[in-house]
Amino acid sequence: MIMDDDIIAIINRYESVAKDMHLTLEAIEQAKKDSQRIKEIHQFLERFASMDEFVAFIEDVQSRYFYLKDALTTQEAAQYLGMEVSTLYKKTMQNELPFYSPHGKRLYFKRTELEKWMLQNRHATNEEMQAEASISGKTNLYEAKRSKRKTKKGQAPQ
Repeated sequence: MIMDDDIIAIINRYESVAKDMHLTLEAIEQAKKDSQRIKEIHQFLERFASMDEFVAFIEDVQSRYFYLKDALTTQEAAQYLGMEVSTLYKKTMQNELPFYSPHGKRLYFKRTELEKWMLQNRHATNEEMQAEASISGKTNLYEAKRSKRKTKKGQAPQ
C-alpha cells in the first residue's frame, strides 16, 4: 500500500519533472529565436567581401550619426551641407547661415534650420509652370516663368 509520504514524494517528483520540461521548452524556443537572429546577421554580413569592407561600413555609419542630432558642430554641419568647413565659416561670417555661439568661440547649428536653408529658393517644375500659365491666361511656359521674375528695381515685368 502506498503511504501518504510516498504520494507526496511522487507529486514532488512530478512537479520537478514538469518544471524541468517547461524550462527545456523555453530554452528550445529561445534557441529558435537565436538561430533566426544568427541567420539574419549572417545574411547581413554576406554583403561584405572582407572584414576591411565591413569596418569601413561601420566607420561610415558612425561618421553619420549626427543626422539624428538636433545641434551640430561645425564639422558635422559642413558634412551635412556637403561643403568645406572654410566655406561654412565664410557663410556664417556673411550671415548667410543661422548659427549659435553660446560662449563666443565654438559655433553650433540647428539641423532643422540648415535643412530649411538648403531648401530655400525652390524652382517650379515645367508642369507647375504650365499649370500657372493656364490659370493666369498665359499661352506658354516662357510667359508664365517670365511673369514670376523681378526686374532690377524689384518690380514685376509688364
